[in-house]
Amino acid sequence: MPVLPYKGRSPKIHEDAIVSPLAIIIGDVEISEETAVFPGAVIRGDVAKITVGKCSNIQENVVIHGGDTYEGDTLKGKPPT
Repeated sequence: MPVLPYKGRSPKIHEDAIVSPLAIIIGDVEISEETAVFPGAVIRGDVAKITVGKCSNIQENVVIHGGDTYEGDTLKGKPPT
């Protein structure tokens, strides 16, 4: 299974988690105990930390990643376009 660091942050996967060798885990990701991550899933902690809680089930081909921070309908720190 590709478990890749990104910008100095590496995934942390609990020893009780089951992660398919066909899943991709990148960057600031924490996967808790009794969690299953199935083939094709991508969990990408490149912009924001991703925490997958205890007993979660991430099904085939799911993509999880964080985005920029928004307040209302505008991107925080940037003027509306």
